[in-house]
Amino acid sequence: MAMGLSSDINAESRSTDSNPDFEITASCKGQTPCIFDGDRIAFDISVRNVKDTPINLPLEFIRYGGPYIVLHDNRTQRQLTLPSHMLDGALLSNVTAVAPGQSVSVSGSIDASYLDAWGGEDADVTAMIKLAAPLDGSKQFQSIGTTALRIVGSKAFTGKG
Repeated sequence: MAMGLSSDINAESRSTDSNPDFEITASCKGQTPCIFDGDRIAFDISVRNVKDTPINLPLEFIRYGGPYIVLHDNRTQRQLTLPSHMLDGALLSNVTAVAPGQSVSVSGSIDASYLDAWGGEDADVTAMIKLAAPLDGSKQFQSIGTTALRIVGSKAFTGKG
């Protein structure tokens, strides 16, 4: 089983639903691929402007609220939407100009308790990570993008289970 998983998880993330103005990817901090060993999974989301013009992004609003995360158990097909942080509308006026080709990052994490419930060190989970925010001074939320991040328990990855 470990051999089948290793080829699937070498690509840390892939964009699955994207605003055409942005490219969004996610990767685990300090590990490639994401290996769950009983501790919280910390990851970074990179948002790159693929337009030819600058984009004003409410970056602090996005960082404060964090990403929207849905966990998908690849073995049982169960899904779980993780609770998100409260949003602070006051941060919408604080925008960051993202130049063409420039990337900014947003941190995220998944508490170990969620992964423990789905196999712990034998887990095989895909985290669907979505960023959305009001853009261009609007109050309407728009998708910035969605990406997938594969998380495999350390025993499932190494085949020691």
